[in-house]
Amino acid sequence: MIVRKLNFLMPPDGYKKVEANIIEEDKVCAIYIKNKGYCFYINDEEDDMFLINTNLAPDEFKLDQNAQEKEDFINLVKILLDQIYEGVDIPEYEKQHHKFVFLKIMDLFNTDAIEIIDNDSDLYKKVELGFIKLDIDLLNIK
Repeated sequence: MIVRKLNFLMPPDGYKKVEANIIEEDKVCAIYIKNKGYCFYINDEEDDMFLINTNLAPDEFKLDQNAQEKEDFINLVKILLDQIYEGVDIPEYEKQHHKFVFLKIMDLFNTDAIEIIDNDSDLYKKVELGFIKLDIDLLNIK
């Protein structure tokens, strides 16, 4: 039997959030949770976020051995960009490429552009609840 106090499982420095501006007010937001995964969503639509369960840190996507995971993330960013560009009259050459946006997001995690989401935040609670549900789903599959 494994027993953990809930506070033990929560990172002491909070979750790291970055935002990549796409067009006008639209941006792709990403949250990194060490040893747990990532959340990706558009603007402030936290109820419509994608959760990714992985132990990969942002720096590890530059390595060749993580090419498949990197490709999966890039495809996810493409889905988000397609949602942003849907219904917007913008020339194709002005649209940001999904691979570029993904690399930009991962680079932002190593800059001062990080916003720390602490455990008092509603966003923190949504992400935590989302990962709990994801863990339960993964246990039900096995």
